[in-house]
Amino acid sequence: MAKNRRRLKQIWINPEFQKHFLVKFGFLNLISCGLFVATILSFLVNVKEMAEESGFFQSQAFQGFWDVQVQIISFSLLIAVLVSFLLFLYLGLTMSHKIAGPLYRLDQHFKKLANSQEDKEQFLEKVTFRKGDYFKEIEESFNELVDKQGLRK
Repeated sequence: MAKNRRRLKQIWINPEFQKHFLVKFGFLNLISCGLFVATILSFLVNVKEMAEESGFFQSQAFQGFWDVQVQIISFSLLIAVLVSFLLFLYLGLTMSHKIAGPLYRLDQHFKKLANSQEDKEQFLEKVTFRKGDYFKEIEESFNELVDKQGLRK
């Protein structure tokens, strides 16, 4: 069980996959943030047009109030987009680790197996993934194979 608790030692396990994953994830984040900002700005434009048509915008007090509100909303949107970006970065790296980690572990295990077969010894061992990693069913299936083969555990 101690093997199963490997800590995050490096950010990039499989840089090509993880960077590609983050770019796609980032693109989705960019689209959703863009739609959110566009919706809010569209709403503000509509409210301003309605205020101008009804004569509210002729008042200096209302114009000052409007300018302050637009600044507050703009600042809030900026903060929301920055928080969204940081969450995207964290979740993207976490998810890519949970995908790339097990694949890296299997790759290392197969390389070790290939090298041991060159040495004419059978070296089939169970493989373990971290808690929370994806593809647990592959770990279980591979370990069933090891058990059925009756080789080293």
